[in-house]
Amino acid sequence: MLTGTFYLYGVVDGENAHYMQLTCSLPTIFVDENNVQGDAAVFRLMEIDGSIQTLVPAWFRLKIMAGNTILETIDQTVVKDELSYMLPTDRYGNADKLLVEAYLDDPETEEVDNYEKKLAELAVLISRRNPIPFPRSEEWSAGLTYRNGEYLMIDNIVYMWRNPIQGNSSIPPKEDIEQNPQQTSWVAYQNWPLLATQVFLAQWAKLGSFIFNGDLQMSQQGTIQDEDSSDYTNPDFSPNFMVNAKTGRVDARNMNITGGTIGGFVVTTTRIGRAEAGYNGPAMLSNGFMYYSPQKTVRLGDAFVSGYDNTTASFVQTLDPYENHGSVEATLVVNVSGGGANIGDSNRQCGIRVRTSNGQNDCALDIMGRIKVSGKKGYSGGVGVQHVWDPNESRFRKGDIIFEDGICVGYNCHD
Repeated sequence: MLTGTFYLYGVVDGENAHYMQLTCSLPTIFVDENNVQGDAAVFRLMEIDGSIQTLVPAWFRLKIMAGNTILETIDQTVVKDELSYMLPTDRYGNADKLLVEAYLDDPETEEVDNYEKKLAELAVLISRRNPIPFPRSEEWSAGLTYRNGEYLMIDNIVYMWRNPIQGNSSIPPKEDIEQNPQQTSWVAYQNWPLLATQVFLAQWAKLGSFIFNGDLQMSQQGTIQDEDSSDYTNPDFSPNFMVNAKTGRVDARNMNITGGTIGGFVVTTTRIGRAEAGYNGPAMLSNGFMYYSPQKTVRLGDAFVSGYDNTTASFVQTLDPYENHGSVEATLVVNVSGGGANIGDSNRQCGIRVRTSNGQNDCALDIMGRIKVSGKKGYSGGVGVQHVWDPNESRFRKGDIIFEDGICVGYNCHD
């Protein structure tokens, strides 16, 4: 790549070669997307005489170029040993090279003539870093200011401001490109090599298996009326995955979540919630459900500790022994209203139904403690009767039937 030219003055071949050479401290001038130059470019005029190099003071002329167009010419007012230059951050956003010329310093020549005899010149290219694309949500207006890399979409065409100097055009981007093709700082997406702009902004744009449309990002595959489909423009299309960037809603089919949080619940590979001691709250486990607090524990399914292997549901409540507890406090409360359970007499309500597969040989209820019926404690004691069958003697005898809280718990026979 040709980065510069220089004029030779009094060249002689071999060891006695003699010429003037203009040098630069940078092979290329690097500028970021905000028009900030990294290091200063330092230019020096050297007289080469064989193997000897001598610094020569000179008049320097600097030309800031954009293609073949000179944006500005800067002449030095005094003779210098070197010229150090940094591009201003607020000008020359489209400059692509610096052209420096060195002229003879002749003390006998009037100052006005000091730029008549050119000794050497050198062109150094300007390399600019590409901007990071960033969308602007507002509609275009002449009163707005755009940074390098900012873009917007008008009539499904992307326009990007590609000038390191912040600014705007006085007319809309489309008209500015059409009327000022050589001076405009706007670039239409067709001429812009970064395909990502079109992908992320155009309606129904594709990126891999995803579709972008307005605030929605969704998969190309889904269903229409429960049938597999890829017709994502159909209003009845239900994608397998969809995110609404505006509302934050996420719809997903066949989602596998193995970590993170859902609201106040912690998600792991085996549970949703927390099952650690000391945490008051529920947990959906891989083998059942659990609710834990210091006073109450509920376990359903197989979410049990050792010793409860054959238990389906467990309700445990621990009340403070120093507090008075009313009748409303209970480990399990069953309320039934309306309708009928069709057990016994027709249209009677049933709060709890217990069935065993082996009838009288199984235990339907195993109760330890008192029983209340309609809020009252049942009778406890014995009742004498005239005829009680005594299986030991195979005859009827006198006897007593024993009750606990209204439940018959036994009997005895006597003569």
